[in-house]
Amino acid sequence: MSARADLIKLLKRYRGKRLVREVEGDVALLLIAASRYAKIQERWCSEEMSDATRAAVETQEKSLETKITALVQPYGPRVEYGGDPRGYTVKLHFAPIDGRKPSNTWGGEESGYGIG
Repeated sequence: MSARADLIKLLKRYRGKRLVREVEGDVALLLIAASRYAKIQERWCSEEMSDATRAAVETQEKSLETKITALVQPYGPRVEYGGDPRGYTVKLHFAPIDGRKPSNTWGGEESGYGIG
């Protein structure tokens, strides 16, 4: 399965009253935003930036954090943002399902479900 399909399958379990097509739309937007967020983290690590560029990138970063948090809010996870682009820069921490928290990272349940 693809990362997109896996995330759709996971969010369907937490969707509450949201329609399946709403989940699919949320996942599409979420993956785009998480990918853009990861690219910003790469920039922080690899580019020299002027003060103006730094301010613009900080604004983009905060905007993406707000958007991602709003997109996942109906599904209930806590969102963790990281600055190390070598791994997932956005991780979702869900409530347990069948006694286990969903995860797809080397850190297991405590590291959450990485996207992007």
